[in-house]
Amino acid sequence: MVVARHRMVPTRCIDWTDEPLYSLLFACEADVEQDGEVWWFNRTEFDHCVGAQWPALFGKPRYVEDDIEKEFSAGRDAPWLTALNYMLLPGDRLDRQRAWITVAGRLGICHADKIHRLGVRGKGRLVIPAQLKAEAMTLLGQMEITRKSLGFAHDEPADEIAAQIEAEFFPPLKLGEN
Repeated sequence: MVVARHRMVPTRCIDWTDEPLYSLLFACEADVEQDGEVWWFNRTEFDHCVGAQWPALFGKPRYVEDDIEKEFSAGRDAPWLTALNYMLLPGDRLDRQRAWITVAGRLGICHADKIHRLGVRGKGRLVIPAQLKAEAMTLLGQMEITRKSLGFAHDEPADEIAAQIEAEFFPPLKLGEN
């Protein structure tokens, strides 16, 4: 999912960073005509609220990883959201980005809305006006905060994997299809 997410294939996950300046880079680099957004929330409070959803969904307060795997493997959509635990490799792109992932029980869940519905109170959104994005990108570049410094480089094997995932799960629509 992480490989696919970083290549713009629709997934059930969103990647976050603990570094505000990296968030600013990601918010400013896309669509220079549109305002950028940085979403934030209190991770400790999030983890607590995530744990509170398990009894209603799986009948137990913790150790739900196997239940989540069964739901996922069976292809069932579920209304949960959690943090995805994975091993960070030193120097890897996710390590450099100070990244972590939230993953939802189904495709199309708005993670920010779900975080709100879970009851996380410490959260918010910062808007970066479109007219300030170029200046912010220049300042970030001067601090050597760039896509390249965060490990975004052409990665042919990962690009091929993402293309296979997209072709298998998201085939192009034919004319007349919805």
